Amino acid sequence: MGSRVSVDGEVTIPEELREQLGIRPGDEMEWEATPDGRLVCSNASSLRALLEEWRGKWDPGDRTVDEWIEEMRGR
Repeated sequence: MGSRVSVDGEVTIPEELREQLGIRPGDEMEWEATPDGRLVCSNASSLRALLEEWRGKWDPGDRTVDEWIEEMRGR
C-alpha cells in the first residue's frame, strides 16, 4: 500500500489504514524520523483523548510506586 508526496509535501493516508487506526479529519499527527531512515507517524489526537479519559482516575493511595508495582505483578 502506498501513496505519493504532492508538490506541497502532502501525503494521503490510504482509506483502509485511516479506518483501521481510527484517524479522522482534523486529527493531529506527529512525525518522527528513525535512524534507519523510516518515517513514523502517530495519531497525537487519539493519544491526548486517551490521557484525558484517564486523568485523575488512577490513585495509588499511600503506596509507593514500587509497592504498587509489586501488588500488580506479585513477588
